[in-house]
Amino acid sequence: TEFSMGWRLAAGAVGFKSPPVGRFAPMYKLAREHARSRFVNVWLYNDHYEEELSHPELCKLVYYEMLATHAFPKFDPKNPRFSNNKKANAEFFEFAAQVAPIYGARVPVADVGIYYSSSSVLRQLTPRGFVNHDAQPHQFGFWGWATALGELHVQYRAVPEWKLTPETLDTLSLLVIPNADVFDPADVAVLNTWLSGGGRLIITGETGKYLGESGNFALNSNGRSIAALLDHPHVQYQAENTGMEYYLAYSGRASLLPQFSDALDGVGVSSTASSRTGITLYADEAEGRLFIDVNNFDIDLEAYTMNHTGPMEIQVACPPWLQGATHKISVVSPQADMPEVELLSPQSGTTLQIKLGSVEYYAGIVIEKI
Repeated sequence: TEFSMGWRLAAGAVGFKSPPVGRFAPMYKLAREHARSRFVNVWLYNDHYEEELSHPELCKLVYYEMLATHAFPKFDPKNPRFSNNKKANAEFFEFAAQVAPIYGARVPVADVGIYYSSSSVLRQLTPRGFVNHDAQPHQFGFWGWATALGELHVQYRAVPEWKLTPETLDTLSLLVIPNADVFDPADVAVLNTWLSGGGRLIITGETGKYLGESGNFALNSNGRSIAALLDHPHVQYQAENTGMEYYLAYSGRASLLPQFSDALDGVGVSSTASSRTGITLYADEAEGRLFIDVNNFDIDLEAYTMNHTGPMEIQVACPPWLQGATHKISVVSPQADMPEVELLSPQSGTTLQIKLGSVEYYAGIVIEKI
């Protein structure tokens, strides 16, 4: 997939912006749902950020966010639009080669889904581009919710409209539908069955207001397709497009973040880490391994130095296949002063509590049976 921090067809004229504000995992996770592989190859262009991406510190930050999201950068030394800091590039792939045998066939662990409606995106397109390039209701709603959930350490995946199936929903405890103004009435029945089984749903904005491609995106004359869901006790409706508001709040996001944590009602990884720290879970059940990827976004763009995360504690659910076993814990990291890691006495057989030292760019925690 092609990607740039700034101007982007699907991200507006300002785009995602550079870290520490910008988060690119939402894009990578969505791309991965379109792929036939566990990984995504990212053509990261330096458009509008040529000077910033000449600094190895920002390059490494971006690369390690990729590693934590099953993505890898494409390098092209002959193309000036790519980041070509040779030292940073070489160091990253040397580390990736080092951890490859350990990470093996791991897959992401996620119990929250964010619905992605290509039909809602298409409804905003005209022959000359988007109706409003800088205010795309569903697309920006998706980016905003995904960014906020990442900052709250919630383990989420993108759920494209063609993957909204009983099989997908069975893996989720919560689904967010961010202003999907096109929503197929046939999918309401699928959601109803899932809600009856204990699933939770957050719906925002004008979801279900318009018909899809077959109806030429006309106003739904029968009313909103999701109307029957709104009175369900497991459904929370927000009239505002909170995701788009968050995405466009390039400054002051911290003051908006509590509205997401309140809506989630305790969902997510418990951690003392700040919102500028990414935490992503993976599992390789066949090898009896659970992984916690920790990546740091806290860069000073004036001095081009990383503010280390400081020590943190992380508490995660112990999967059934690790329960009742004796555990070994280790850490892999590109930093010279390897952060210490300790598995604290778990609060119960279903909880793992970890103490991790300060992280510069990235640390991968590995918990396995012995």
